[in-house]
Amino acid sequence: MTQLAYRRIVLKLSGEALMGDEDYGIDPKVIGRLAREVIEAQQAGAEVALVVGGSCSACHVRVRPAAMQILKNGREIIYCDSCKRILYYDPQSS
Repeated sequence: MTQLAYRRIVLKLSGEALMGDEDYGIDPKVIGRLAREVIEAQQAGAEVALVVGGSCSACHVRVRPAAMQILKNGREIIYCDSCKRILYYDPQSS
């Protein structure tokens, strides 16, 4: 079994990332890949929340713009202000 670096994860997704290579809408292949990765993390024991549109799906609190910018820079570990899950930024999802 995989050793987890973090037990609580917030995954930030953008609408543009969900489009994949399509001109509009949501690409089912992208959703499928993301779903498999989230399921894998949950099965490994991680608590996963998604951020879509700038809000945490676990606690529904909006991620502060300053925190989002720090997260995008990738220099610090950022936590959700409310539920304290670790925020995760995937450069390919923005």
